[in-house]
Amino acid sequence: MNKDDSVARRWYAIVRDAENIHRWDLKDRLNITVNDYYRLSSYILYKFSNDLEYNKKSQIWSFVGSVKKEAQQIMEARNVE
Repeated sequence: MNKDDSVARRWYAIVRDAENIHRWDLKDRLNITVNDYYRLSSYILYKFSNDLEYNKKSQIWSFVGSVKKEAQQIMEARNVE
């Protein structure tokens, strides 16, 4: 596994755990350079397109993965009953 794969895994885990995180807070938590952030961000969006979203206007990374979707469906089902 190379350095980029390691960063990609940590990137995913941080966004998943935080649910929403500003890009510079994410960069700081990953301990990467601004250049590395820009170099990897489009790759991360491609690799994890089903689970992560990035809002350019607010500069926030969000986790929208299946685990969160399943939890929302359970809560909605409970509220209906």
